[in-house]
Amino acid sequence: MTALRTCLLSTALLAACLASASAGAVDVARTSHFNAPAFCQASLPAYDAGLRKRPLGLQNEGDSVSFVTCALATENFIDAVEVYLSSHDGTEAEVTCTLVNGYNYGTNEYITKSVVTDADDYVGMVFLPEDFIDQEETFPSAFVSLSCALPPGTGLNDMWIRYSEDVGA
Repeated sequence: MTALRTCLLSTALLAACLASASAGAVDVARTSHFNAPAFCQASLPAYDAGLRKRPLGLQNEGDSVSFVTCALATENFIDAVEVYLSSHDGTEAEVTCTLVNGYNYGTNEYITKSVVTDADDYVGMVFLPEDFIDQEETFPSAFVSLSCALPPGTGLNDMWIRYSEDVGA
């Protein structure tokens, strides 16, 4: 009887601890930063010839559009993805990127956006939960990939992923 009483008391204490921990849950905003050369590559070997991986960006130094794919490491459900692009030849060009939210054999959503690079500065492209159907607070899935068509003279530089993390009380 004593062993049963000890087991029940332990179970009750564990349940109380878990309940009090979740009652005082605190979400903290986090941001992960990535440089494109570490997470992006040519979509096909044919595009490799025009791409140059530099410390601060993946640049298209070729004569035609190069397609790149980026696999982004995530921690939790995502609040926003920011992508920063630039011109490295001093001209403006339109860059189109498609964010893929989901995983192989899952329900996936594709959001396509375009921006015109600035001849003298970075330009940002932001993906938000509202871009997806019926989403308000986070992306539908914690899995995120990106595909971009980089015209000649453009570069894919930094990517930021914003998310919330439950750190307890």
